[in-house]
Amino acid sequence: MEPSSKRAKVSAPATPAIAASAIPVPEALLAALSTYPTLHALHTAFTTVPLPPNLLSLATAAREATFPHLQAPVTAQQYNPIYACASICVAFATLNISMAREDKAKALRAVDLAVLRAGAGWGAVAEPLVRLASIANDTPVPSQLPPIPSHPLPPSYLTNTPHATPIPRIDARSLTPASFRDLYMTSSPVILAHAIAHWPALRKWRDLDYLKAAAGDRLVPVETYDKKDAAQTYLTESWQQEVMSLGEYIADFFKPGEQGESDRRGYLAQHQLFDQIPTLRDDIATPAFCVPTAEDTNAPSACENAATPIVSAWLGPGGTVSPLHNDPYHNLLAQVVGRKYVRVYEVCETARLYPREGPLCNNSLVNLDDGDWEKFPRAKEAPFSQCVLEAGEVLYIPKLAWHYVRGLEPSFSVSFWWGAKMALAKKAGEDNYSAVY
Repeated sequence: MEPSSKRAKVSAPATPAIAASAIPVPEALLAALSTYPTLHALHTAFTTVPLPPNLLSLATAAREATFPHLQAPVTAQQYNPIYACASICVAFATLNISMAREDKAKALRAVDLAVLRAGAGWGAVAEPLVRLASIANDTPVPSQLPPIPSHPLPPSYLTNTPHATPIPRIDARSLTPASFRDLYMTSSPVILAHAIAHWPALRKWRDLDYLKAAAGDRLVPVETYDKKDAAQTYLTESWQQEVMSLGEYIADFFKPGEQGESDRRGYLAQHQLFDQIPTLRDDIATPAFCVPTAEDTNAPSACENAATPIVSAWLGPGGTVSPLHNDPYHNLLAQVVGRKYVRVYEVCETARLYPREGPLCNNSLVNLDDGDWEKFPRAKEAPFSQCVLEAGEVLYIPKLAWHYVRGLEPSFSVSFWWGAKMALAKKAGEDNYSAVY
């Protein structure tokens, strides 16, 4: 499901004159400009030597010209990337005039709006500008970090039910990418220990002040929902997505007492934050175990294939939940801060898990926190594996395997999705499901 995001209003800044190009124009930006006929005049301006003195006003006008088209669903998809390209041009022109702190903030805001409107790929286009504009984070990580408050696991979990088995842990140092693929990329999950021990994020991200200093002013999409809907989140009517700064999100939803007494809950979930903020990406690395299987390499050419992993951030206070669902790619879930309870059902159990129909067909009707087994009796008998994923561990979740995730305390996770995109389809006249491209 692709949630829609809100667009922040943009006002045109004053336009000082530009004497000459103070910074190089990113090649990816020039390439993007050349693909949109409506931005032809802006492309001409950006390839003029020296750059015209009214470059910022030209870029701002080009961006504002897209606004009416962004409000209409029929034209929004076409104009989203045009808006994003023009917005990154605004960022460049702003920095080309001034590298003052407030102008860096304006440029980063323009990049954030581009990414939120048109997708993470625009973060790569703007990366040279983002690194140039990023304010150095000199915040030291305290030698003694405060303890992470615990959020209790409901007593119905981790019981000695005959249907539950623990997810095995293996030492990643004993594996090569090929041996991991051959031995463990099967239908069952496995936990990799010592796979991310070298990540600076393991220590840095425990300190919320570090995150606020590194990216507190950057805009992010936050899923919000009523407290009563905390176990089903995006499957409920109270769910919505709000755009706010990372600093505002931390201040509003990471209060003492797990989000305070507010009736609203918030989760920064499944957002490609590291394409947007490369300084945080520098704190992690893609695991070597993101390797394709024969199923991936033999996929039809028309199939979406994530050869380069899709990297997403999951930052939330204790009690955040991802309801029972499946994902279309192989998944390595790296737990950086805090702990999470994870339950995994193999694909062969799909018929017992009451898949929804329509656009949400990768989600189950079963609410594991409700446990209405009279309504869903087959789900009660479905075998599953489970674990409490500790900070520093990585969980491999097989493609299309059903899984439920609950944060047990303030938590920061990173997921890596890769391989050929697949889905589950019900076989005609049967109660079984099969994976299809």
